[in-house]
Amino acid sequence: MHEVRTPYTLLLDADIELTLGIVIELQQKARNENLALVSLMAEPPMKNFIERLLMPAFIFFFKLLYPFGLANKPVSHVAAAAGGCILVETQALRLIGAFANLHNALIDDCTLATHIKRAGLRTFIGLSHAARTAYTQLRYSLILLVSCTLIMTSMFWAAPLGFCCYLFRKLILLAR
Repeated sequence: MHEVRTPYTLLLDADIELTLGIVIELQQKARNENLALVSLMAEPPMKNFIERLLMPAFIFFFKLLYPFGLANKPVSHVAAAAGGCILVETQALRLIGAFANLHNALIDDCTLATHIKRAGLRTFIGLSHAARTAYTQLRYSLILLVSCTLIMTSMFWAAPLGFCCYLFRKLILLAR
């Protein structure tokens, strides 16, 4: 962090492609709204009913775990960031110890946002069409999208279903 001499540091995943002018827009948002961290989660193109119906599951589940509305409120303890595209004040990174606090983090981008928020600074996360998405990695394949959605949905419901089966089994044993 000592080498960075710019007011902002841009963090991107290696496979992210930004549209022209998006970095300037991120800087303006940060300055206009006094934000130390601005993060964008790439939203896939949803041009037809099927694409809108089957919005990639990872975005849906991420927003369930980290509601953007709460994450964007300064008084909320919820903090979130999408590691694919983060613009953060360099001074804020220095204040929180840069990346030294992230070595053992399970979700490093959200942990970064948590440290920024705990330091009393403001954060923002939103969706954008201005960045490439994992849907691109699925080669815009409806079959792969449906498969991933089904797998993630089944994982989401596996624990409650397993618990219900466990309770049902216990009830049967008690009834004997």
